[in-house]
Amino acid sequence: MRTIRVFTHQSLRIGEETTLDEIASRHLVTVLRLKPGDEITLFNGEGGEFQATLAHCKPKKATAMVSSFENINRESPLNIHLGIGLSRGDRMDWVIQKATEAGVTEITPLYTERTEVKLKGERVEKKLRHWQQISISACEQSYRTQLPRISPPTSIDSWYRDIKAEKKLVLHHRSQQSILCSCY
Repeated sequence: MRTIRVFTHQSLRIGEETTLDEIASRHLVTVLRLKPGDEITLFNGEGGEFQATLAHCKPKKATAMVSSFENINRESPLNIHLGIGLSRGDRMDWVIQKATEAGVTEITPLYTERTEVKLKGERVEKKLRHWQQISISACEQSYRTQLPRISPPTSIDSWYRDIKAEKKLVLHHRSQQSILCSCY
C-alpha cells in the first residue's frame, strides 16, 4: 500500500491525538475512503515525518494518533530562490507545483514589463493562500518535509536588488549569452 502523506500546521508529539483540518479530513475520508485504524504519515514543515493512525473519521473532522517520529531530511542542499514572472490562468499554479517538486526553497512571483496580471489587496492574499495549498499538495506528493516560502508578488527590480544571494542567475528570452554547464 502506498504511503499517504498529510501536511498539518500543528505541532506534533508522539502519543498525542491531533485534529486534521477540513481539507485534509475531506481528502482522507471522502476521497481516499480511509477508516479508523488506517496508517498515514504527517509532516508539519519543521522537518521529519510522524507516523500516525486515524482515530476518528468524519468528512469535516478527522483525528490521528501520532505513534512515532522519523528525523528524515529529503530537502535539497541547495538554497534556490525562484523569481518568476506572473502568468495568467493555470500556468502560475503549474510553476508553483513543479518548483516545489524540484526542491526550490522560496518562490517570488514577479511583476515584469509585460506582466498582464495585476494583483492588489485581497486578491494578493487569496492568491498566496491558493499557491500555498498547491505547494502543500506538491510536498505531499514529492515526499518533501518542508514547504517552500511563497513571497508576495513584487517588481523584478526590487526582487533583484533585495535578494540576498551569493550568486544570481537571471534568464532573459532575448539574451545572446548561453549558459554552459560542466557535467561530471
